[in-house]
Amino acid sequence: MHDPMTVAFEIKNPFVRSIHGYRPALVTVWHVDPERDGSDDSCDWFNKGKAEDRQDPRPRAWWKHPRYHFWHWRLQIHPLQTLRRRLFSRCQKCGRGIGKETPVGLHWDEPRPRWFEWFRSERGVMHHDCFSRTAYVPQRPAPTNDTPEGT
Repeated sequence: MHDPMTVAFEIKNPFVRSIHGYRPALVTVWHVDPERDGSDDSCDWFNKGKAEDRQDPRPRAWWKHPRYHFWHWRLQIHPLQTLRRRLFSRCQKCGRGIGKETPVGLHWDEPRPRWFEWFRSERGVMHHDCFSRTAYVPQRPAPTNDTPEGT
């Protein structure tokens, strides 16, 4: 099962900029909804609570927005994530390290790794070439001795 997550903030990388002015994220701060009321929006991220259901019908103050629920935050530090992938992740098909290649993720609903599993390989990642050979090229059956030569 996955936790409903929404991007609360992105801290842009001040050192990298493309020619078009795009700056990739250095840190992404995710808000993980605790699902207290059984919905994916129990913190009312999108302010969909009906005015008659709320005690105060005025718009919510900016500091009361769920984006500032720091106790629900999860940090994604992109350079650290890239370093971990380059050093420890292995291809599920061939077993070689991922290195600088962009991997293909196979399992999106994996449970979040615990802190002591940081040095283990990510589960369900492959090199793009290994994935394309596995997915699109059918495996040929091994030749047997009863097959006549030339057919």
